[in-house]
Amino acid sequence: MDDKPAVTPRARQERQLDEALKETFPASDSVAIGHIDGEAKTPTPDQARQKLARRHLRALIERHNHS
Repeated sequence: MDDKPAVTPRARQERQLDEALKETFPASDSVAIGHIDGEAKTPTPDQARQKLARRHLRALIERHNHS
């Protein structure tokens, strides 16, 4: 018997979003790499655009899945 957990719709959606973002923002992009340090920073305009893009893509996927 297979012990793999079932893939939930949410996990599938997150994977689709990750793949779409990788195509949109390549790993060589400093925003995609996400320089991490101990201080909280104000999001850059690129990060704000990425967040908005994720939100729009998630809404499109939801609409597609419910149609």
